[in-house]
Amino acid sequence: MKPSPPISHTRSISRILFDNLVTPFHGVMLLCALILLAAGGDLQLGFFFVTLINAAVRIGHDLSAKRAIDRLSARHRKNTPLLRGGRVRVCRANELLPGDLCRMAKGSEALADCVVVEGHAAAAEALLFGGSHRVLKDPGDTIYAGSRIESGECTARVLCPASESLCARMEREARRVRPHRTELTKGLRRVLLVLIAVALPLAAGKAFDLLHHGAAPLDAVAYAASMVASLAPPLMVLYFSLSLLLGARTLRKKSAVAHDLFCVEMLARADVICFDKTGTLTHRTPDGDVREDIEALDYFRRQDAAMKILSGDTTEAVRRVAEKTALDARVCDCRSLSDGAALARAALEFDCFSYAGAQQKADIVQSLRAAGHTVAMVGDGVNDVAAFYAADCSVSFGSGAVEARAAAQIVLRENTVAALPEIALEGRRVINNITRTGELFVKKSLCSFVLYLLVLLADLPYPMKSIHWTVVGLCCVTIPAAVLTMEHQHQPLLGHFVHNVFFEAVPGALLHIVYLLAAIGLSALLGLSDSLGLTLCCGAAAAAGLSVLWHVCLPLDRLRAWLCCLMTALLPLLLALLHEPLGLSVPTPAVTGLLVVLSAAGYPILCGCAALTTRVEHALAMRRLAGKLQAAHAESGIESGQVL
Repeated sequence: MKPSPPISHTRSISRILFDNLVTPFHGVMLLCALILLAAGGDLQLGFFFVTLINAAVRIGHDLSAKRAIDRLSARHRKNTPLLRGGRVRVCRANELLPGDLCRMAKGSEALADCVVVEGHAAAAEALLFGGSHRVLKDPGDTIYAGSRIESGECTARVLCPASESLCARMEREARRVRPHRTELTKGLRRVLLVLIAVALPLAAGKAFDLLHHGAAPLDAVAYAASMVASLAPPLMVLYFSLSLLLGARTLRKKSAVAHDLFCVEMLARADVICFDKTGTLTHRTPDGDVREDIEALDYFRRQDAAMKILSGDTTEAVRRVAEKTALDARVCDCRSLSDGAALARAALEFDCFSYAGAQQKADIVQSLRAAGHTVAMVGDGVNDVAAFYAADCSVSFGSGAVEARAAAQIVLRENTVAALPEIALEGRRVINNITRTGELFVKKSLCSFVLYLLVLLADLPYPMKSIHWTVVGLCCVTIPAAVLTMEHQHQPLLGHFVHNVFFEAVPGALLHIVYLLAAIGLSALLGLSDSLGLTLCCGAAAAAGLSVLWHVCLPLDRLRAWLCCLMTALLPLLLALLHEPLGLSVPTPAVTGLLVVLSAAGYPILCGCAALTTRVEHALAMRRLAGKLQAAHAESGIESGQVL
């Protein structure tokens, strides 16, 4: 039998490329680009280059993270003395074959499951089963892969390849649970799906309308493709990736590596943090001393996050650690839990668990998630891998088991929990910035949706061309979003990403629609020329966009105030300087007066739109709550209106 190839626990390069390139959004953007190329619209392909840059950013980070974790694995890679053919040689795990004899002494680590054939040794199995005590190994006893020899010497015969060890089987079993997508991953996917789902029928309707008016089929399809590309903004996706990349770079400086960009956010969302004990909260020694950096957990207490200990160690050992970390000293012995219902109740009632196996840790995490909590799991052993896959966020140590490093979303290069508060704060920064940036882009898309719909249904003239939207959007969306993406804001997180983005974007979209419809109506009423009407529409869009920008930047600090003031001065200047290429006219006194009124009224009207949106949101929430109460009453057999 030949040695197996080296075992890689990180994603392969081909998998990284597939995950970042083969997505529904990229498929839609590629289709739009191919249609425009076929129609000769080379100058309209800017959106596709933005999409490619976004993919390159994500691929570059994931490859960098893979190299960092592989280097960490190489630094902690173990070798073992091997007796083969009467000679002693040092080999790695993938070179071990069944029947090989390994010499083990103090400090050695078993690389495959072995049976002791000669000698006596004490092995620490903390990475496998969680206990900090030593297990004596005599001839005939099994030493499992991942165990560390603490004392004694022995010769052991390899039972199976490293890939078939108990450690490897535990990892494969844990992987059967599909990892959860992060809140931002799911949120961005939903936002894009909604935008694309609305854009496609609108684009199809516009294409049929153009065909009806005699346009060439290819030109009609090309117009529809450019319409879809503009309504599902790839620049928003790129800004999201850049913000996440900045967060990942900051984590690197804190000695933490995120497996992929979206892993940056999740620790910030956790309201329950579960810790393995041995090797995580305590040193991996028989006495199990609590780590010196444990005071870092005070940050999570101040944030009202619950903390739990899930340990395979004894009840007394767990109780000692609970007392030193100011947790509830009541300990649940997992051996006493008879079924899943008992475990689910215990998960909510107790803070500390002893004799918890790998599957029980995962079940406790699942129960907490089922109760509505966002759960983070911090550990370093193979017995934590199942809980990693079950949790919303998973964190491992660089010195832990290689299987734990591969399964965790975030790997701490230093064997310390001191960096956890900074990781959570960085996650907050990223989420707050992305949410604020998303509001600006989604507002623009929602406004465009309604305007396109009105153009189709009411046969209204479309108020502005793409170039006009580009100039206005440059100062109201593109530049501000780039600045806001880099901010350092760590406010507490409220609500969910999709809900926050859409409901915050609706008032701004309403203001844009009202202003543009008013500009179209006033142009017709005053009998303005086409160029003056276009000037009024551009001014109305600028007034609405700047009002939204000021609203999004509240509360103002020095950076945001300078940003808003600069954009408020820059946008009128750009429109004035570019009025000839844009086809605008010098505004008459009447048009100037209208623009002044629109600019002054923009913020109050926006506040009114926001109040209306809040009332609608509240009404919908109350309706959902009433539906849930009615369903709960129906399940309990209580009829509506019955007095208890």
